[in-house]
Amino acid sequence: MSALRLSGECTRDECKYIVNNVILEYGALASWKLSELSHKEISWKNARTGLREGENGNRKLKLEDSFKNGPLLSPDIFEDLCAKHYRKRNNLCCQYGIDIISLDCDGVTEKLLPTWFENGVNTMFPIEVGVWGDQFEAARNRFGKGMLGVGGMDKTAFRKDKAAVDAEIERMKRLASLGGFLPCPDHRIMPGSSFELVQYYAEEIKRIKV
Repeated sequence: MSALRLSGECTRDECKYIVNNVILEYGALASWKLSELSHKEISWKNARTGLREGENGNRKLKLEDSFKNGPLLSPDIFEDLCAKHYRKRNNLCCQYGIDIISLDCDGVTEKLLPTWFENGVNTMFPIEVGVWGDQFEAARNRFGKGMLGVGGMDKTAFRKDKAAVDAEIERMKRLASLGGFLPCPDHRIMPGSSFELVQYYAEEIKRIKV
């Protein structure tokens, strides 16, 4: 989900597209099932902290729990609605020799990684270290060399100076030495970045020997 949609600033056609897809996906579900799904969301669980089952609460759900402090989609909902489809697709890919499979999800994806890995998703992208910290090394330690990664470079360094870029290059060298990791910025370069620093990074990163 884009930041544009999260802020509510969408066009009429975009809003119509979102609403139609929500109806298509959830319109046939009974109210109890919708309630069950919503109660599996991390934002709901966090708002219920300290409350007994069935006890009324008055805390607001925090938007940041769905992307800044957690994944956009809860692990339970992924397991209920998505896992079997990914497993089927990824098994088919492996039959044809496609064994590097990525799933793009913003937010802190740590809690999603077990069900992803179990169902054949083995490549983290984006990693967005500048926002959520270095998630790749922790995932590699947890899941072993089967967990791959793309991205992970703190692109905010391009808005600073050569020393900041050099520090990132050294960090990328260490992660690349683990194997199965492509060191690059996630998504687009940020506005205000120095093109000269981007060029410098691109040339220096080529020198990494694994």
